[in-house]
Amino acid sequence: MNRRKTQRFIIGVVLLGLVILGYTFLRQLGRDPDPGRIDTTGWIAALRQTREGTQAVLIKPDGSVVPSPGYRPGARDRSLAWRGDGNRLFFISDRDPGSHIYRWNPALEIVERRTTDKGSKSALDTRQSSTTTAPTILVTAGGRLMDFNPRTGKSIQILPPGGAEPVTDTSEGAGGSVSAFEALYQRLGTAFKTAKWSPDRKWIVFTMTREKGELLAIQDMTPKTQGGTSQLSPPISIESGDRIDFDIADDGTVVYSLQEFSWLDPNQIPPEFLKGAVATRPYAHVIAFINLSDPQATRRPILLIPEGKNAPGDVALSPDGTKLVVQAGTLGAENAFKTDALVMMPVEENGAQQSLKVSDGNLVTPSWSPDSQTIFFARVSPTGSRIEKVSASGGSPTVVGPENANLVSPIMSPARGVNLVGGN
Repeated sequence: MNRRKTQRFIIGVVLLGLVILGYTFLRQLGRDPDPGRIDTTGWIAALRQTREGTQAVLIKPDGSVVPSPGYRPGARDRSLAWRGDGNRLFFISDRDPGSHIYRWNPALEIVERRTTDKGSKSALDTRQSSTTTAPTILVTAGGRLMDFNPRTGKSIQILPPGGAEPVTDTSEGAGGSVSAFEALYQRLGTAFKTAKWSPDRKWIVFTMTREKGELLAIQDMTPKTQGGTSQLSPPISIESGDRIDFDIADDGTVVYSLQEFSWLDPNQIPPEFLKGAVATRPYAHVIAFINLSDPQATRRPILLIPEGKNAPGDVALSPDGTKLVVQAGTLGAENAFKTDALVMMPVEENGAQQSLKVSDGNLVTPSWSPDSQTIFFARVSPTGSRIEKVSASGGSPTVVGPENANLVSPIMSPARGVNLVGGN
């Protein structure tokens, strides 16, 4: 008799657990019905340019192009970002009035808008959503950094962080009574431009626009307890210039390119760079790297250009952190940048001395394959643009997809073989 009661009890517990799991699943499904799984190994996301706008597309390994559903002619799709398992592709667009984040489910051929607010958005980073336990996206919205959950559609401001003690910032352009951190960030710049999580999600690397030019900085996102209060440390300013681009590798290496160096604080210029009332500079343009394991360490230059109009452009760092590709070009009128070639070099001090030319031409939006073995880019010509790839070990570039399809911004799926994780 006792044995039967024990068996019935165990069966009851199992059934109750199944009921709870089913209820939880149905509840989540009701909030965000996003089923469907697909292996996108070898697929490439890209943007197809038209006379009126840009449309997100997928290029399959056989070269066929899959246009994103629901596109409105004239809309501008941009800021492509794969989810960490390659099952979904996110992008920003004005398909609906305003600026919104959309989620593309390739398995079901569905594109859904995931935001309700129409405010400006840019620079999606999905590094932190590589697992289903952290399905959020880092996005710049309204000049601030937000943590966006595509399942719930809700955003939380993470930078500048809120503060319990308001202060009155009387500096020019400040907004009066703000938190201490708000005041600090207002002195750094006017708005966030781009931002990326470190692989361990302990740091955020970001650029901000300033009254003149841009600034690169790092924020430690681990709160420190002091005097019974838990708060973030102040951000670490790295460099400032007219234009800055950066990338982060899986090992925490950060590489950045900078055009037209400027001092972070014009009131604190080292004496050796002052000639009377005239300030000089250590160099005009630079490619350098740091590692987030020791962000306070001196950044190490890969390439220094003392003066002149030859300058680096967009930079793409291999996921393993050993190599980079960068646009090599010239600055023209009003410092407009023109790409002349794409160059690869090792991520080490003075690594430019070992640089190799990938290809000549107006080459834009470089990126890497997840295994760090292949470089992708778009070649722009008077007749249009096409996507090409080349082995990191050398060789001639080959065309990916159609020859003249006006494609740019290639990003290979992070999926490696069958990796069918549930939807988010």
